[in-house]
Amino acid sequence: MVQLALNAGADANRCGKGEGARTPIQAAAEVGDLKLVKQLVEKGAEINVRPSANYGRTALQAACSGDNPNLELVQYLLKEKAEVNAAAGIKRGLTALQGAAIRGHIKIALVLLEAGAEVNAEPAEIEGRMALDGAAEHGRLDMVKVLLNLSANSAISGDTGFDNAIKLARENGHFAVAKLLEAQSNS
Repeated sequence: MVQLALNAGADANRCGKGEGARTPIQAAAEVGDLKLVKQLVEKGAEINVRPSANYGRTALQAACSGDNPNLELVQYLLKEKAEVNAAAGIKRGLTALQGAAIRGHIKIALVLLEAGAEVNAEPAEIEGRMALDGAAEHGRLDMVKVLLNLSANSAISGDTGFDNAIKLARENGHFAVAKLLEAQSNS
């Protein structure tokens, strides 16, 4: 259907309306559809369209934070010059690494880090999370370990160095993550 619309002259970069609006490539990346993303690129879709202010994602951010992680899609977007450190949308946005951290996609996070992803990139202004905070909040113990090895910070360091991450882990019942962070702060 998308192919028919594009062949009929539809704009491959037209953004939807409303909160969390997406371009076709952002939507295709979010569901992990590599084939459709490639078709859209062939039809002139821009990979680095800025995310909408509210809940928005670039194609790479969407691919890293979607429900259907697709490492091959992430690698393709990076090969096509997706901005690995594109800024998060203003409200509940996230960087590609923050999205991978929240979802616990370790292989994707490692590819992003190899491509130069900033482990301590600024979170969204409203309801955003640093990568470490997001991983802790969602109980991603392995991801927290990876991020700690890379000197990841918490948005609020406080007395422990990781106060916000510890608080988010505890609030969500991820006590092993909280203990790891507390132990790290004592070392």
